Amino acid sequence: HRDLHSFPTRRSSDLAFQDVLQDGHAASVMCSYAMINGVFSCQDPQLLTDVLRDQWGFGGFIRSDLGAVHDTVQAFTAGIGQVKPDATGAVTAAVSDGQIPMATVNAAVSSVLTAMFGYGVFNRAPAGTASTGASTPAHQADAATLAEQGSVLLQNTGQTLPLSTAAAGSIAVIGADGGSAAETAMTSGSSAYVSAASVVTPYQGISAAAGPGVTVSYNDGSSLTSAAAAAAAAKTAVVFVNDPAGEGADLKSLSLPGSQDQLVEAVAAANPDTVVV
Repeated sequence: HRDLHSFPTRRSSDLAFQDVLQDGHAASVMCSYAMINGVFSCQDPQLLTDVLRDQWGFGGFIRSDLGAVHDTVQAFTAGIGQVKPDATGAVTAAVSDGQIPMATVNAAVSSVLTAMFGYGVFNRAPAGTASTGASTPAHQADAATLAEQGSVLLQNTGQTLPLSTAAAGSIAVIGADGGSAAETAMTSGSSAYVSAASVVTPYQGISAAAGPGVTVSYNDGSSLTSAAAAAAAAKTAVVFVNDPAGEGADLKSLSLPGSQDQLVEAVAAANPDTVVV
């Protein structure tokens, strides 16, 4: 194992990915589906070895995105450590018939085991089970912190936020995502799906944070007229909207699905102190 900082590298403020690898001490990198200059990224020795390992000093292991390897031999020759998935046994076959030399296999295995030992995988008992996953109170606390730190405030006209518990008066939480349907809105399909150990809906969270003397109401937003009335009756309206996304598809526009754009407009027209989440 070599200290990633011991490698002379040319750092630039626009090399954010390099900063994450080196300053974050990343243990692994996943190569993607894309082709770069006509070469699949998981089979590109210039990318995986010349740049990632030799120039940037990456000492962890490289694995493929699911099904991103088109030539197993080329992938391992380029510096990959794991192929996902290997449903056909292509790796074993290529090693058995000598297409992948044992030295290459040893380098791949070494890169994986070094990272595992470095992060104490063999020194700690696994957390969770196959059915529950690795979910502990510490994991859940980290997930909550990451979600909070990942939130972005786009606009704060008139310093509406943060809401003051002393002067809040009444708050109307509006939209399906603000109530019982919040869990489905927080996740998406494929690898992005999360089966949360516990869910606090925005309505529950705002109610708990509001404290005594503050009235918090909820409207699911299914009726624009009803939502507007709820907003008008409150000092502050907080409307929750969403646009589900996932792998394998791009958004066709920035318009929200269904009547959510109209919901925001109706709520904002009824209450000038409207927060959109």
